[in-house]
Amino acid sequence: MAFKGYTAKKVADEGNIGVNTVGKFLRGDTHSMKHETLDIVCSVLSISNLAILDSENPLSETKDRLYAMVAEMSDDRAQRALELLEELE
Repeated sequence: MAFKGYTAKKVADEGNIGVNTVGKFLRGDTHSMKHETLDIVCSVLSISNLAILDSENPLSETKDRLYAMVAEMSDDRAQRALELLEELE
């Protein structure tokens, strides 16, 4: 949220969800969130894939741009891009 410049209130307002729901999760008062609610939060923040949140340092300007590009690719094009990236390793 901070990377995207959002507060809990802004996310809640744009997602039409309770600010307490977002706030409790952020404060660690609860360690879970309904999948539907998490989908809303991700949609508000333009996060296209929940798996992004499981990675270390999930958001940076570069990774954000890369995720957006991958989301737009066909499977064939994504496979070719993956092969090119693997060659660079």
